[in-house]
Amino acid sequence: MKGSKGTPVRYLEASFLGHNRNLSAIARVYPQAVFTPAGDRIISCGNDNRIQVWDTFSLENLVSMSGHEGSVLCCAVNELATRVVSGGEDCSVRLWSLEDGKQLLAFQVGYSMGGCFTLQASY
Repeated sequence: MKGSKGTPVRYLEASFLGHNRNLSAIARVYPQAVFTPAGDRIISCGNDNRIQVWDTFSLENLVSMSGHEGSVLCCAVNELATRVVSGGEDCSVRLWSLEDGKQLLAFQVGYSMGGCFTLQASY
């Protein structure tokens, strides 16, 4: 796996076995992953229509979130590490509980989410 400047990301060289297709995003520091503010979780999204939550140290898959009807192109986590927002090829933005993976909100935006965003809310 390569970082945003093409440099190797040594810690994330392990394969993410929770996805059955290519990863689309892992945000915050690298364009392919999102880390929680404490650094204890990695949130990944992929072409298999799912968002996965991983333990940063053991790389154990903790939570799987399903609901998008196409590839999940980007994801972000809030400051309290309680919510994940995702954008998909299905032109939807979805809000999830990081703890149990339940979808809390979904709405159509009328276009595919081709880039990532930052979740600023502290709720």
